[in-house]
Amino acid sequence: MALSIEDYLVNAGAAILGPEAYVDQAISIVKEEMGSGGIDAAILDVNLNGELVWPVAELLTQFRVPFLFHTAYQDLVVSFGNALYHKPCSFDLLVEAVHGLCSESVSNMLGAR
Repeated sequence: MALSIEDYLVNAGAAILGPEAYVDQAISIVKEEMGSGGIDAAILDVNLNGELVWPVAELLTQFRVPFLFHTAYQDLVVSFGNALYHKPCSFDLLVEAVHGLCSESVSNMLGAR
């Protein structure tokens, strides 16, 4: 499903980092990208090959990167104040949500100045 979502987002004009299958890989890519231009928004699944994604969510929060959860594990989602989309959901809905997150990202950058 992640590759289908990636294709759909790319066709909608997004530049994609990932998808990453492991928490440590996701953390590495977040740190690398935040040091070289930043990340506008992220979509996180709660379960990455048996690992919970909370360290990635915390890192994105520290960097003020808006993100949403797209997961079948909605009962595990802790409160980060982020939107939750249940798998599977409409790809159009995800594109719309990511667009909104990118707008939020611009607001965060302007507010940080």
